[in-house]
Amino acid sequence: MESFEHCNFWLPLTRNGGLLVCWGERTLKCFRKSCENEDERYHCQCVAKATFSWPPCCVTNLQVNWRPIESTILEKEDQLKEVEHSSGQKELVSNRIAVENCSFCCSCGTKLLVQRHPKQLFDISMVYGNLEEEHQTFSLESSNPTFHFELPISGHWYGGAHSLRQFWPTERACLELGPYYPFDNGPQGLCGLVDPSWVSSEGLVLSVDPFHSKFLHIGLHSPKQQKAARQWNIGLENFAKELLPLADSKVQGNELLQIEARRQYDLSSITHPLSNSSTFYTVCPCLNFVLGIEADVRKATERLLDYLPKCNKSKPLHALIEQPIWTTWARYKQNITQEDVESFAQEICEMGYPHSVLEIDDRWSRKYGDLRFDETKFPHPEKMVQKLHKLGFLVTLWIIPFADEDSEAVLENDASPKKYFVRQTCKESHSSDQILSTSSFRWWQPTTVKALDVTNPEACEWFLEQLYRLQKEYGIDGFKFDAGEPCFLPQHPTFRETLHIPDEYTLYWNRNIASKFPIREVRAASRGCQSYVSFLRLFDKFSVWDFDNGLASIIPATLVAGIVGYPFVLPDIVGGNCYDDRQLNEELFVRWLELSLAMPSVQLSVAPWQFSEDTVELCRELIASRKKLLPFIDDAMEQSLTTGWPMIRPLWWTCPKLSESWTIDDEFTVGDTLLVAPVIVAHENHRDIWFPPGTWQFFALLDNYTMDDRIEYHGDIIGPCWLRNFHTPIHILPCFRRVV
Repeated sequence: MESFEHCNFWLPLTRNGGLLVCWGERTLKCFRKSCENEDERYHCQCVAKATFSWPPCCVTNLQVNWRPIESTILEKEDQLKEVEHSSGQKELVSNRIAVENCSFCCSCGTKLLVQRHPKQLFDISMVYGNLEEEHQTFSLESSNPTFHFELPISGHWYGGAHSLRQFWPTERACLELGPYYPFDNGPQGLCGLVDPSWVSSEGLVLSVDPFHSKFLHIGLHSPKQQKAARQWNIGLENFAKELLPLADSKVQGNELLQIEARRQYDLSSITHPLSNSSTFYTVCPCLNFVLGIEADVRKATERLLDYLPKCNKSKPLHALIEQPIWTTWARYKQNITQEDVESFAQEICEMGYPHSVLEIDDRWSRKYGDLRFDETKFPHPEKMVQKLHKLGFLVTLWIIPFADEDSEAVLENDASPKKYFVRQTCKESHSSDQILSTSSFRWWQPTTVKALDVTNPEACEWFLEQLYRLQKEYGIDGFKFDAGEPCFLPQHPTFRETLHIPDEYTLYWNRNIASKFPIREVRAASRGCQSYVSFLRLFDKFSVWDFDNGLASIIPATLVAGIVGYPFVLPDIVGGNCYDDRQLNEELFVRWLELSLAMPSVQLSVAPWQFSEDTVELCRELIASRKKLLPFIDDAMEQSLTTGWPMIRPLWWTCPKLSESWTIDDEFTVGDTLLVAPVIVAHENHRDIWFPPGTWQFFALLDNYTMDDRIEYHGDIIGPCWLRNFHTPIHILPCFRRVV
């Protein structure tokens, strides 16, 4: 042990730098090459530092192995002798061994393996053996594989997950340590999109493999003073609590990215549906992730997207991009009827508003899970769909993977040997004694339901047959696939096929069900769903301005989705969902519409004609003006299909080394040629706009944009620069076209 306790293992990455494993310090350090000296000492900047755990009981019988790199084949940039930290301090690296890989192993099976990945990345894997069985004494506190990355060293961070309060960069939120799988407003504020992958402004790539990291718990800039225990509630109860994650401006964070793999979801400070689940349990937890070092944040994002599953290559139906999607939800909620649908469609046409889809949302069926129209509310659904088609609408239905406990679907299935719904089997203290119990659970509506077993091919076939029947009998064109988060499962779920992590339920829902229909949208996504998701809908937005799941959160959430491989984002309903009978004002509605115009698609439900005549006319003109943006949108979409790059891009995409671009959260570009700076603050008639390098010109959407003779919008703007106090009256969406 003494021979390598203070030894450093250097794994070079030829073009960019390398990884230093310091066993004595229990640290990993990533270095990016910086400059050369005449004496051939090579300077590198430290762009990441992580401290890892190691069970004290696994030290005495430690075996260390490594595969050295022959010094004769080392390039000059691999001859690491001097490194520089973010503080500017330099240090010599002694006792360095250049290796292809290295491993540290204990006789109990505990192991740390560091090796190079084929895609210019480093692969780090840590497995904890059966410590309780192999070692007479060990500390439970140190029995989970853990890595703590120091956030400031790597600069600003981007990616990860959607949360109820969404910020950009990611470290502006103080995400408390907790379970990391898709939630419906989880106990730390997590929402439907979860992928443990990040890039940093210093060029770091970090992606945890959730399939081999059981059971993942993550905290990012978690509050130093941990709040009281968090609990996940159901439906409206969940929104009555404090909105999370907290902003770093309100609480002091610990400046760490904490990554833990545990034996089960047993964190005492967090209560959620899968807490202490006997289904999701392992004796030997494992943590696996990759690290990469690139020259800048854009190259890091490209490297990450090359590593992640490739995005779905099927282009969304162009009608959904060209014309707005309309939905009944925000206007009618569960009270929707056939008469409402037909009246709504007629109003849309009479008011002169364009349209593509009319989506019939919650409560079109009598019971959840019985995929038949409620005969009382929808006496003639086939005639209704025919009318909608004649008016030029495509028709979609709202679909969930749940069925009411007293629905025909559940009652008939329970009476047969077919097991189409998730069951529940409890094991006492992880013994072989199994106890059958009810598999029903509560969800956001006041009914008790069971979940479709999406791992069961027969169950999926049965479910798909019902959806195909709706298409054949009534002419339904597609579906809105809601839910799919594993928080909506019984505590000890049993499936036809074994699920190793909860995230796989979301993956199966997308792969086995939703992806079968060309016209579709989903709201839940986890690792692997990149290959099956077309439109990813953002979590139901509140009808407010700020980052509390309101208008200001849309740009950060869209940018996060693009970083982790979902370029086509549906930014939810213009004006939000009007929950709690919240009154939506005209200004918020118009500003929300303006932002949505430059997004991949526009979705409406609140009728503009509930406002003043001036607002009705303005919204009609704004929606018509989207035609001017379509060339930019189409070009960006085609590029995303080819490369997997984001369609809606952060400002640093074209200038990744300009630090001013790293923290701007209220602007974006569509592709590389259109800059959009929407107004997201109430009563703001002026705003500051930052421009990346290039020559930019104001791009007018409305013909009457010069109605205010005091304003001059013409002229070239040479970036990078700030344009201060730009005039933004209610009819102006600040858009700028790159001309050079």
